This record gives sequence, structure tokens and C-alpha cells, in this order.
Amino acid sequence: SSQLRVQVAPMDEAKAGERFRAKLDKGPTVLSGKIQSIKIMDIQGTTQKVLQYPSGGRDQVTIDVHDLIPGIYLLEVSDGRNAVQQKISIQR
Repeated sequence: SSQLRVQVAPMDEAKAGERFRAKLDKGPTVLSGKIQSIKIMDIQGTTQKVLQYPSGGRDQVTIDVHDLIPGIYLLEVSDGRNAVQQKISIQR
């Protein structure tokens, strides 16, 4: 499948409200597979944070979410051509 998938996990289960790690799982026909940008939106669709990695992208990134209030967010990870969204729950 050419579908991008994103793996998102808390850096430390005890601190699911501080930092998350995001990594793209790429299907066999996806060429890039490097994270170019990440957008975090709240449940109303308002953008809360944008992270960009323009110089070639990243295989894996750490997302600092300590400044976001606890709740459900939508994480949009893009490789520059395709984007995939995943819900994350920030808990403290």
C-alpha cells in the first residue's frame, strides 16, 4: 500500500503530557517517507503548533507538548506530498 501511517507514542508512559515521538511508517511505493512538517490541532480544528523540518526532513521527531493543555489533539504529519493524521491524548 502507498498509504503513509504514523506511529506516535509518548516518550515516557509516565509523562504522556510532555513529549511524544512521531515516526512515519511508509508503504512500499512511498518515496520520501521523511517528516517535513507536523501540525497539532485541537478538537475544534484550531492549529496549536506547527513544526517544520525543511532541510531534507527527519526519520523521527520528538514533539514537545508540555505547553498544550491536556485533552485530545489531532496530529498531522506530512512528508511534503502526503499527510496522515492521528489522534493523540495529552494527559497529566
